[in-house]
Amino acid sequence: MAVDFYVPSNVPGPSGGTNYNSAVARGLRARGVPVVVHPVAGAWPRPSPWEGPGGGGVAVVDGLIGSACPEAIARAGAGGARVHVLVHMALPSDPAWSDRERAGVREREARALRAAAGVITTSHWSAADLHRRYGLAGVEVISPGVEPAPVARGSFPPRILCLGALTPAKNQLTLLRALKMIQDLPWQAHLVGSHDHDPAYAARVRAEAATMAPQRVRVPGPQEGEELTLTWQGTDLLVLCSATETFGLVVTEALARGVPALVSQGTGAEEALGSRPLAGGAVDGRDPGAIAASLRQWLTRRSLRRDWREAALIRRTALPTWGEAADRWRALLGDPGAGARGA
Repeated sequence: MAVDFYVPSNVPGPSGGTNYNSAVARGLRARGVPVVVHPVAGAWPRPSPWEGPGGGGVAVVDGLIGSACPEAIARAGAGGARVHVLVHMALPSDPAWSDRERAGVREREARALRAAAGVITTSHWSAADLHRRYGLAGVEVISPGVEPAPVARGSFPPRILCLGALTPAKNQLTLLRALKMIQDLPWQAHLVGSHDHDPAYAARVRAEAATMAPQRVRVPGPQEGEELTLTWQGTDLLVLCSATETFGLVVTEALARGVPALVSQGTGAEEALGSRPLAGGAVDGRDPGAIAASLRQWLTRRSLRRDWREAALIRRTALPTWGEAADRWRALLGDPGAGARGA
């Protein structure tokens, strides 16, 4: 069985979605499944010219492409291809769309997902969201895995990390406004991620960060490899106040290092945080006052910091692996009946 995997070529820098795609492709190959990755040029997730998967084999299409091209998905299915759309995030949930654009995005995504042979997403929260939006049944959930990582040592003053592209969806401006409310306390914050997804928003984030002391807030851009490893080593708390989040791979990456997380209520990041003992907390990610209050408690209550850290270290030992995720993918793609759609 060969699998054609179509991914967007216009995503600048690393992201949870690109990391997931790469890990799945590696895992399938390690299990003897030939995978051909096809970078697809376009202004994704905006509709762009694309002929769609060719032939009659098995294809996986990243949702940034597939949800923007319902005609291509339907055409491939009619030609005998078994096309699975991998939804990292329901496209209409991105706050960057205007109201007029969002209606068209929703209509295209609904047609694309109904035309697919299967839909896969990365959390149970996301599967429920797709059912609520489009009435889709049978959405497969294959959560991300993690790579083994050393326990973070932390820093003094405590380091807060926000890891993700600088975009309205990741909502760094709200975090910065929250941090301004707790400048009487010792802390440092690193906002790590690409500035190229939404350059105008990234410029606003940099301008807001510049109103605080440079030793307090750093906005270094994207990091990978040893540079990112060093950042994780000095991190004490991950903060993810996303406006929307399907799962939050970065949360499990934090827990793999014994780092607790503060995440947005009502998003898939709560699922990534796990069950009790809770390795962190959840607040209204749109409310800088709520974020500031939670951070103030974490910074001033030694017992809370100890409890979150101990829970993260416990959770670290029970996280799913990428091997387990690849096994799920192999079983799904190898079963001709898997992923049948229902409404």
